[in-house]
Amino acid sequence: MTRHTNQGFWVPSSSTVRLSQWNHPAPREQERLWKGLERFVNCEDSENDYRALRRSFPGFWPVEIKYQCSPGRGYTDILDWHPVSHKLFLFYRDGLRNLWVNEQRHPFRVASPEFLLGLSDSNQKAIERASKHRDENRLPEQGTSDFGDLVRAWWEILSYSPTGSILLPNQISLGMIWHMGDFHLSPANDFQRAFYQLFRKGWRARVCRRCKAYFVARKPKQGFCGTACSAGSRLALNRKWWNRVGAKRRAAQANTRPKKDRKRRRGR
Repeated sequence: MTRHTNQGFWVPSSSTVRLSQWNHPAPREQERLWKGLERFVNCEDSENDYRALRRSFPGFWPVEIKYQCSPGRGYTDILDWHPVSHKLFLFYRDGLRNLWVNEQRHPFRVASPEFLLGLSDSNQKAIERASKHRDENRLPEQGTSDFGDLVRAWWEILSYSPTGSILLPNQISLGMIWHMGDFHLSPANDFQRAFYQLFRKGWRARVCRRCKAYFVARKPKQGFCGTACSAGSRLALNRKWWNRVGAKRRAAQANTRPKKDRKRRRGR
């Protein structure tokens, strides 16, 4: 390992904790994760877009929810992509949007990178708070942080099914590879996998200069979400330039023409 000395200190030229190849998806799989994350963060509020995302990328539900659909028999079912879970989905989407455009963490925000990656217990706390409000038959009040929004999202789920909870394990797991002296991170679903890859390369999180859509940059200099926006922006700039410069050129050319030619053109 190359060492750089400076004032008696040394730092390694690469990260002290390397990530194994298990954490590097194949190009085709990586592209699928990028597209799914773009669809996730750009999903509109409507249930139609919510259902369309489910059909295209079913593995991008951020956290698995279970409920006991047969009391006393232990039979459980899941509420992933269920209409009653729509508000919880929007909470995750808005949290991702906030991180996408604002890298600085707000001290009162629950939707942190740890929450999106499944490393916090905010969902469990919200379930406890929502369950208490449901027992008291009252809607959670609007708070000063986004935790109140998370509680209300779980309140709707628990109002539909009081036994609703998180299906464990739902969090990312950290393992050790002894013979490689390395760590292995195992996200629980496609959403966590895609977000983890974006977390490692945060420069990829961009907003299109033309249509303002969120997108994952494939190249460092990419400023548009696709060829349609890049070509449209180039055409708009060319038109703007021609409107500004072309009028002066046409006026200058008209003044340099012979008077006879100018009279002939006016007569036409």
